[in-house]
Amino acid sequence: MFCATRGSCRNIPGPSRDWPTGQLLHKYLDGERKSKQWKATHGPIYRLYSGFNPEIVITTAKDVRSFHSDTKHHCKSHASNAGWLFDSLLGKCLGLINGQDWKTFRQAFGPLFTHRSVGRRVSEIAQEIERCMDHKASSRDGVPLDVLSAIQRAPFWCTAIYVYGPLSESERKKLWSLAERRALIFRNILKGGIYSTPWLRFWDRELFHNLQGFREEWRCFNRTMFQKKQDMPSNRPLFGIWDITLDNRGSVDILCQTLDEMLFANLDVSSHVLSSCLYFIAADTSIQRRLRQEIQASETELEAYCQQRNSLLYYCTLEALRLRPIAAFSMPEYSHEEKILSGCLIPAKTHVIIDAYSVNHDPQVWGEESSKFLPDRFLSIQNIDVRCSKDKYRPRC
Repeated sequence: MFCATRGSCRNIPGPSRDWPTGQLLHKYLDGERKSKQWKATHGPIYRLYSGFNPEIVITTAKDVRSFHSDTKHHCKSHASNAGWLFDSLLGKCLGLINGQDWKTFRQAFGPLFTHRSVGRRVSEIAQEIERCMDHKASSRDGVPLDVLSAIQRAPFWCTAIYVYGPLSESERKKLWSLAERRALIFRNILKGGIYSTPWLRFWDRELFHNLQGFREEWRCFNRTMFQKKQDMPSNRPLFGIWDITLDNRGSVDILCQTLDEMLFANLDVSSHVLSSCLYFIAADTSIQRRLRQEIQASETELEAYCQQRNSLLYYCTLEALRLRPIAAFSMPEYSHEEKILSGCLIPAKTHVIIDAYSVNHDPQVWGEESSKFLPDRFLSIQNIDVRCSKDKYRPRC
């Protein structure tokens, strides 16, 4: 049995650490190709580096289940091991914090973002999607509509109106302007090196000032939205949660970075999910026909239909996520217990990531047709296997 010594993981095989970012760039920019290469070279469990942090990669469904047997007590690695700039933008968001802060904000956000709660606003979301599609169609008069381009902003605006309620044109312009500014800052994260350290404040003064300016404007925008729309229904997520932040600047940072995570960080994520699903459906006329029949049969009860977890539409989404996971590798997290994974003893508090691409394409789990788009496969798969494939585990410590 191999033993990974915490802090070095020297006894676990893996690629040598690239200077200065380790395998951070490869994980997120070339994940699918590297997933195949690293597993073929180093086996079902191996070690990467994110900056100076070693991370153990697991690639089999069996190891994923073993690692997550105590998932309620897992913690996310600080700032996802991505360095100081990432920490400044998202290090305090709900998806990355632990302990009492996580419990407090999870309790506040959770009920407002359940499948059922969002499903109650289907008509509102549908109107926003129609608005995005109409705008795209009118701006391309006489030119074939690029559906994937048309839906790029739809998830962003659907989330925005769910959080804030109806937005004026000036509020939309301001929010999109903030999204563009934030994107220019975020692209520097993967540079690594000095951009992963607090020395960035002195090395790139312009970027640092842009970061500070964005953070302050983002706080001001949310504060203004709260003050302007206090007379709106109390079930708008922002207004119910803002109250718990008023006396604590740290809590304001958690709220604002969580809203950043939902709107800005997940913009590409949501677009990826929708575009992948449309791509696979467009290539299968039989699936298209069945979907039309299913949707037409539920036309008078769309809210209930969208909340179903046994519909063809739901299975199409799961299958698209399986074949094209949002990221080839999950965010790092750790357990407070020792784990034995693929014959290796992994000490407590060792950073572990899941090679989602390998797990989701494993023929031993999904059968010989693991590379094909077959939504009906989920008719015979248990919920725990679905959770495993979607990497939906979250820390609870």
